[in-house]
This record gives sequence, structure tokens and C-alpha cells, in this order.
Amino acid sequence: MTSSWEEEYRSFRQRDLSGEDYLYVWAYGVHFRVRLEHDSLCTLVLLGVRRDGTKELIAVEDGYRESAESWASVPRNLKRRGPQAPLPPQHPML
Repeated sequence: MTSSWEEEYRSFRQRDLSGEDYLYVWAYGVHFRVRLEHDSLCTLVLLGVRRDGTKELIAVEDGYRESAESWASVPRNLKRRGPQAPLPPQHPML
């Protein structure tokens, strides 16, 4: 079961996103109370919203206490897979 899950996760992390167009992307750090050798586990999650309103899980990565180094690797990996960058927010009064 573990090897099957690992293969699915590897495929998920490497899938091509070049045709995807996300309007919004949210980033979350999910903390677990599990302790391994006194390190704080954190799962870094990106959730995107497409133009049609569909939500999609974009990325799930292991992190260390939501550190800058951990978060920096997530967009680098995502950029390599090619989704279009979300547009900056537009203010209705501008």
C-alpha cells in the first residue's frame, strides 16, 4: 500500500500544469502534533481556483515549521511545472 501511495504522490508532484490558469492561489501550512526527534512537522499546501470556480489541490509538500526555505521550494517546483501565474488583485476603485 505504501509503495502505491508513494507512486501516486510522485506522479501528483510531477504532473504537467502548463495548461492550467488559476485566478487565485491560497497557501496553507498545516501543522500536526506528531513529533519526530523534536522537529515540528508542517505540510505546505497550495489550493488554486480556476476561472470556472473549480478548486484544485495544486501542491502538497513536506515543510519544516513553515520556514522561508521550505516555502521557497514550493513555488520553484510549481514554476517548473508551468501553470500561468495568477493575476494581481484588481481593486474596483482604481
